[in-house]
Amino acid sequence: MRRLLGEQVRSGRPQMGGDFRVSAWEAFNAVQGYVQHEATRKSGFNNGMDRIILANKDSAVGRAELLALSA
Repeated sequence: MRRLLGEQVRSGRPQMGGDFRVSAWEAFNAVQGYVQHEATRKSGFNNGMDRIILANKDSAVGRAELLALSA
């Protein structure tokens, strides 16, 4: 949630209201961004390119993508 709200503010998009509705893109981006930038990784997988590739292969990111595309 913190990542999603921060991205809404930085991009100038309206913040979600009390109903917690966000676009499919915003929801996917929040999951993917969390996995890429904040999730802990084993030693040796901390450079930017490794984190991009690992996030792309992450099961939570895959599920978020499927949900976003089904919306």
